Amino acid sequence: MKNTFFLITSLLLASLLGGCVAPNTHFGAWENNYTKNENTIDESITFKHAFSYAMPVREKRYFDKTILNADFKDDAWERIVRQEGFNAVALSGTSSDISGGLGLGLSVIDSYLARQSLSEKFTSAYLVVDGSGDAVAIKEASFQKAVKQTKDAIKHMAKEFDYDVQCVSHCEEVSSVYKLTKTKLLNDPLVYEPATLYVLMYLSDFEYVNKDTATHKLLATKDSPNVITAKSWAVRIIAPPKSGYNPQELAIPLYVHHGMKTITSMRKHYLDRTVLGRNMLRVIAKEIPFWVSYSNNGFKNYGIYQGQMYWIDDMTKADTLKGYPITN
Repeated sequence: MKNTFFLITSLLLASLLGGCVAPNTHFGAWENNYTKNENTIDESITFKHAFSYAMPVREKRYFDKTILNADFKDDAWERIVRQEGFNAVALSGTSSDISGGLGLGLSVIDSYLARQSLSEKFTSAYLVVDGSGDAVAIKEASFQKAVKQTKDAIKHMAKEFDYDVQCVSHCEEVSSVYKLTKTKLLNDPLVYEPATLYVLMYLSDFEYVNKDTATHKLLATKDSPNVITAKSWAVRIIAPPKSGYNPQELAIPLYVHHGMKTITSMRKHYLDRTVLGRNMLRVIAKEIPFWVSYSNNGFKNYGIYQGQMYWIDDMTKADTLKGYPITN
């Protein structure tokens, strides 16, 4: 009787404190007020490049053209990229008019391009690889290794948060659906701990980056002169909104220009709006540092880069875009 009274009292208190939404539910666990470390800022050129698809279209083109126009000797380029930042690169441009020649008709749609980002959600992967040997074999081996790392990262995350993991759909493909079942439930009315979760893994093939692009110029090195990338490298954690959830109905999405477009209308709760979900993504990210992911979840944006999660700020300009590590 005493335990029942305590449980009811705790639920009532949680409802009052949480705006009548119990914190052990998905909506009660929503938390979009990020705790950011303002003393640690990443505004390196490689960081800006990773999230350049969040820039307005015009600014993205300006950023790429600035990188391509940069005029440094080989021995100075790496130092400039790492230490002096984007403005130093912009000032080094071989053309005095960086903004010119960005494409036909820009003056007509300039105001539109100035505010429209290429994507509000995108995922990708970037690896630099050895230039010797068979290019196709290197690409395939790198892809298979990255796929295995990603699958292992999901399993590692599940174990850390006390979930059993089982592949339940598309298991023979690189894009799969995993079911996570909680092994230890606290049954705490103040703690959000879904008994069942699903992890959706959407991976696309690796392709070599053209050598005449900003991406190649920025990331390639003397020792690793080739850059490979994937247009989509997405790992999404979802909670089923109701019982009887059929993972077979979780259709693998169509890949659309550095983003993803699902082809299922099934309702689902994405965990990245909760602290639990973001903590899970952090564990995965640390295991696959080549992963880049950006999402504007409707309230605030976050990005994943080199195993860390960031709040991305000042995306309207290439020279001001920066990231603050977030811890919740």
